[in-house]
Amino acid sequence: MRVANFNIRATPPMRAQRVRSDLRVAKALLASVVFWQELGKIPWYRRILRTIFPAAEGWRHFHLGRRTAISVDTDRCTVRWALSHKLTGGDARLPQPSRYTNEVVVEYGPLDQKEAALLSSHFDNGGYNGRWRPDWNRKIRRRRWDTQFIGTREIVREHHEAGRWVFGGMDINRRRPPKFHPKQVWLAVDEVSALYCVPPPGVELEVSDVVVIPEHGLFTDHAGLAATARKKKPGRV
Repeated sequence: MRVANFNIRATPPMRAQRVRSDLRVAKALLASVVFWQELGKIPWYRRILRTIFPAAEGWRHFHLGRRTAISVDTDRCTVRWALSHKLTGGDARLPQPSRYTNEVVVEYGPLDQKEAALLSSHFDNGGYNGRWRPDWNRKIRRRRWDTQFIGTREIVREHHEAGRWVFGGMDINRRRPPKFHPKQVWLAVDEVSALYCVPPPGVELEVSDVVVIPEHGLFTDHAGLAATARKKKPGRV
Protein backbone atom coordinates (compact mmCIF):
# COMPACT_ATOMS: atom_id res chain seq x y z
CA MET A 1 0.00 0.00 0.00
CA ARG A 2 1.27 3.47 -0.85
CA VAL A 3 0.57 6.12 1.78
CA ALA A 4 1.37 9.82 2.14
CA ASN A 5 1.29 12.42 4.91
CA PHE A 6 0.90 16.20 4.61
CA ASN A 7 0.34 18.97 7.15
CA ILE A 8 -1.35 21.83 5.26
CA ARG A 9 -0.63 24.88 7.42
CA ALA A 10 -3.73 26.55 8.83
CA THR A 11 -2.12 29.03 11.28
CA PRO A 12 -1.85 31.46 9.67
CA PRO A 13 -4.00 30.35 6.70
CA MET A 14 -2.35 30.10 3.31
CA ARG A 15 -3.69 31.64 0.13
CA ALA A 16 -5.90 29.38 -1.95
CA GLN A 17 -3.34 29.19 -4.76
CA ARG A 18 -0.73 27.84 -2.35
CA VAL A 19 -3.14 25.29 -0.85
CA ARG A 20 -3.96 24.04 -4.36
CA SER A 21 -0.27 23.77 -5.20
CA ASP A 22 0.56 21.65 -2.12
CA LEU A 23 -2.48 19.40 -2.63
CA ARG A 24 -1.46 18.79 -6.25
CA VAL A 25 2.01 17.78 -5.03
CA ALA A 26 0.36 15.34 -2.63
CA LYS A 27 -1.81 13.87 -5.38
CA ALA A 28 1.18 13.43 -7.70
CA LEU A 29 2.69 10.95 -5.21
CA LEU A 30 0.00 8.43 -6.30
CA ALA A 31 -0.87 7.22 -2.82
CA SER A 32 -3.96 5.15 -2.07
CA VAL A 33 -4.26 6.90 1.30
CA VAL A 34 -3.30 10.44 2.36
CA PHE A 35 -3.13 11.45 6.01
CA TRP A 36 -3.72 15.16 6.63
CA GLN A 37 -3.06 17.47 9.56
CA GLU A 38 -4.58 20.95 10.00
CA LEU A 39 -6.33 20.86 6.62
CA GLY A 40 -9.73 20.07 8.13
CA LYS A 41 -9.78 23.24 10.27
CA ILE A 42 -10.67 25.62 7.42
CA PRO A 43 -13.86 25.18 5.31
CA TRP A 44 -12.39 26.51 2.08
CA TYR A 45 -9.35 24.23 2.47
CA ARG A 46 -11.84 21.35 2.50
CA ARG A 47 -13.56 22.63 -0.64
CA ILE A 48 -10.22 22.77 -2.46
CA LEU A 49 -9.45 19.22 -1.28
CA ARG A 50 -12.68 17.94 -2.81
CA THR A 51 -11.86 19.52 -6.17
CA ILE A 52 -8.33 18.06 -6.37
CA PHE A 53 -9.23 14.69 -4.82
CA PRO A 54 -12.77 14.41 -6.26
CA ALA A 55 -15.41 11.79 -5.56
CA ALA A 56 -15.63 11.19 -9.31
CA GLU A 57 -12.13 9.70 -9.12
CA GLY A 58 -13.05 7.46 -6.20
CA TRP A 59 -11.81 9.64 -3.34
CA ARG A 60 -13.62 9.70 0.01
CA HIS A 61 -12.59 12.02 2.83
CA PHE A 62 -13.05 11.18 6.49
CA HIS A 63 -12.92 13.30 9.66
CA LEU A 64 -12.77 16.56 7.70
CA GLY A 65 -14.12 18.46 10.68
CA ARG A 66 -10.99 17.55 12.64
CA ARG A 67 -7.35 18.53 12.35
CA THR A 68 -6.51 14.96 11.34
CA ALA A 69 -8.39 13.97 8.19
CA ILE A 70 -7.84 10.90 6.02
CA SER A 71 -8.42 10.62 2.26
CA VAL A 72 -8.94 7.15 0.78
CA ASP A 73 -8.97 6.08 -2.88
CA THR A 74 -12.00 3.79 -2.86
CA ASP A 75 -11.17 2.49 -6.33
CA ARG A 76 -8.32 0.65 -4.59
CA CYS A 77 -9.63 0.27 -1.02
CA THR A 78 -12.96 -0.90 0.38
CA VAL A 79 -13.90 1.14 3.44
CA ARG A 80 -15.20 -0.87 6.41
CA TRP A 81 -15.68 1.81 9.05
CA ALA A 82 -14.39 5.13 10.43
CA LEU A 83 -13.97 6.20 14.05
CA SER A 84 -12.72 9.29 15.88
CA HIS A 85 -10.86 8.87 19.18
CA LYS A 86 -10.68 11.93 21.44
CA LEU A 87 -7.55 11.48 23.53
CA THR A 88 -7.06 14.88 25.19
CA GLY A 89 -9.39 17.80 25.84
CA GLY A 90 -8.75 21.42 24.89
CA ASP A 91 -6.70 23.63 27.20
CA ALA A 92 -7.20 27.41 27.01
CA ARG A 93 -4.09 28.10 29.13
CA LEU A 94 -1.71 27.05 26.36
CA PRO A 95 -3.84 27.38 24.16
CA GLN A 96 -4.27 23.95 22.58
CA PRO A 97 -7.33 22.24 21.04
CA SER A 98 -8.65 18.79 21.82
CA ARG A 99 -6.47 16.12 20.23
CA TYR A 100 -7.80 13.17 18.28
CA THR A 101 -6.38 10.09 16.63
CA ASN A 102 -8.79 9.36 13.81
CA GLU A 103 -9.09 6.00 12.11
CA VAL A 104 -10.47 4.43 8.96
CA VAL A 105 -10.42 0.67 8.49
CA VAL A 106 -10.22 -0.58 4.89
CA GLU A 107 -9.68 -3.77 2.95
CA TYR A 108 -6.94 -3.58 0.36
CA GLY A 109 -6.49 -6.52 -2.01
CA PRO A 110 -2.67 -6.56 -2.37
CA LEU A 111 -2.35 -6.91 1.42
CA ASP A 112 -3.49 -10.56 1.11
CA GLN A 113 -7.09 -9.36 1.59
CA LYS A 114 -6.26 -8.38 5.16
CA GLU A 115 -7.85 -5.30 6.64
CA ALA A 116 -5.73 -2.22 7.31
CA ALA A 117 -6.31 0.37 10.03
CA LEU A 118 -5.39 3.90 8.93
CA LEU A 119 -4.57 6.35 11.76
CA SER A 120 -4.01 10.11 11.53
CA SER A 121 -2.71 12.05 14.54
CA HIS A 122 -1.54 15.56 15.43
CA PHE A 123 0.38 15.86 18.70
CA ASP A 124 0.88 18.99 20.81
CA ASN A 125 4.00 21.00 20.09
CA GLY A 126 6.15 22.56 22.77
CA GLY A 127 6.34 19.53 25.06
CA TYR A 128 9.32 17.80 23.49
CA ASN A 129 10.32 20.67 21.21
CA GLY A 130 10.00 24.46 21.50
CA ARG A 131 12.30 25.02 24.48
CA TRP A 132 11.44 28.73 24.47
CA ARG A 133 8.23 28.06 26.39
CA PRO A 134 7.90 28.63 30.17
CA ASP A 135 8.55 25.52 32.24
CA TRP A 136 4.93 25.19 33.47
CA ASN A 137 3.64 25.45 29.91
CA ARG A 138 6.06 22.83 28.62
CA LYS A 139 5.16 20.39 31.41
CA ILE A 140 1.46 20.58 30.55
CA ARG A 141 2.13 20.11 26.86
CA ARG A 142 4.42 17.15 27.58
CA ARG A 143 1.75 15.54 29.75
CA ARG A 144 -0.82 16.01 26.97
CA TRP A 145 1.62 14.58 24.40
CA ASP A 146 2.19 11.53 26.60
CA THR A 147 -1.56 11.01 27.08
CA GLN A 148 -2.20 11.06 23.35
CA PHE A 149 0.75 8.76 22.71
CA ILE A 150 -0.51 6.19 25.24
CA GLY A 151 -4.02 6.32 23.75
CA THR A 152 -2.74 5.93 20.20
CA ARG A 153 -0.44 3.08 21.27
CA GLU A 154 -3.48 1.25 22.67
CA ILE A 155 -5.39 1.72 19.40
CA VAL A 156 -2.42 0.33 17.47
CA ARG A 157 -2.16 -2.66 19.84
CA GLU A 158 -5.85 -3.54 19.44
CA HIS A 159 -5.67 -3.49 15.64
CA HIS A 160 -2.44 -5.51 15.62
CA GLU A 161 -3.97 -8.16 17.88
CA ALA A 162 -6.98 -8.30 15.54
CA GLY A 163 -4.59 -9.27 12.72
CA ARG A 164 -4.78 -5.99 10.79
CA TRP A 165 -2.10 -3.95 9.12
CA VAL A 166 -1.69 -0.54 10.76
CA PHE A 167 -0.62 2.51 8.76
CA GLY A 168 -0.27 5.91 10.37
CA GLY A 169 0.57 9.47 9.42
CA MET A 170 1.12 12.23 11.93
CA ASP A 171 2.55 15.54 12.98
CA ILE A 172 4.51 14.08 15.89
CA ASN A 173 6.23 17.28 17.13
CA ARG A 174 9.11 15.33 18.61
CA ARG A 175 12.49 14.31 17.30
CA ARG A 176 13.29 10.60 17.67
CA PRO A 177 9.85 9.70 19.08
CA PRO A 178 9.21 6.31 20.69
CA LYS A 179 7.39 3.62 18.73
CA PHE A 180 3.76 2.66 19.21
CA HIS A 181 4.53 -1.07 18.88
CA PRO A 182 7.64 -3.31 18.93
CA LYS A 183 6.99 -4.34 15.31
CA GLN A 184 6.52 -0.76 14.10
CA VAL A 185 8.62 0.41 11.16
CA TRP A 186 9.15 4.09 10.33
CA LEU A 187 8.35 4.45 6.63
CA ALA A 188 9.41 8.10 6.30
CA VAL A 189 10.35 10.65 8.97
CA ASP A 190 11.07 14.37 9.02
CA GLU A 191 11.79 16.57 12.04
CA VAL A 192 8.12 16.75 13.11
CA SER A 193 6.18 14.59 10.62
CA ALA A 194 6.20 10.81 10.22
CA LEU A 195 4.70 7.82 8.43
CA TYR A 196 4.76 4.40 10.09
CA CYS A 197 3.51 0.86 9.62
CA VAL A 198 2.90 -2.07 11.94
CA PRO A 199 2.51 -5.27 9.89
CA PRO A 200 0.17 -8.00 11.16
CA PRO A 201 1.58 -10.92 13.18
CA GLY A 202 3.86 -13.18 11.18
CA VAL A 203 4.41 -10.70 8.33
CA GLU A 204 7.81 -9.22 7.49
CA LEU A 205 7.71 -5.75 5.95
CA GLU A 206 9.34 -4.38 2.80
CA VAL A 207 9.50 -0.60 2.27
CA SER A 208 10.19 1.10 -1.06
CA ASP A 209 9.75 4.32 -3.05
CA VAL A 210 10.22 6.61 -0.07
CA VAL A 211 9.76 10.32 -0.83
CA VAL A 212 10.49 13.21 1.52
CA ILE A 213 9.63 16.65 0.14
CA PRO A 214 11.34 19.22 2.39
CA GLU A 215 9.59 22.33 3.65
CA HIS A 216 11.29 24.58 1.09
CA GLY A 217 9.71 22.46 -1.67
CA LEU A 218 6.20 23.29 -0.45
CA PHE A 219 4.24 26.35 0.68
CA THR A 220 3.25 24.73 3.98
CA ASP A 221 5.74 24.62 6.85
CA HIS A 222 6.07 20.83 7.10
CA ALA A 223 7.68 18.22 4.89
CA GLY A 224 5.52 16.01 2.67
CA LEU A 225 6.09 12.26 3.04
CA ALA A 226 5.22 9.17 1.01
CA ALA A 227 6.25 5.51 1.00
CA THR A 228 5.12 2.09 -0.15
CA ALA A 229 4.90 -0.85 2.26
CA ARG A 230 4.22 -4.47 1.35
CA LYS A 231 4.74 -7.99 2.59
CA LYS A 232 8.29 -9.12 1.89
CA LYS A 233 8.51 -11.93 -0.63
CA PRO A 234 10.26 -15.15 0.44
CA GLY A 235 13.98 -15.14 -0.32
CA ARG A 236 14.21 -11.39 -0.78
CA VAL A 237 16.92 -9.74 1.31
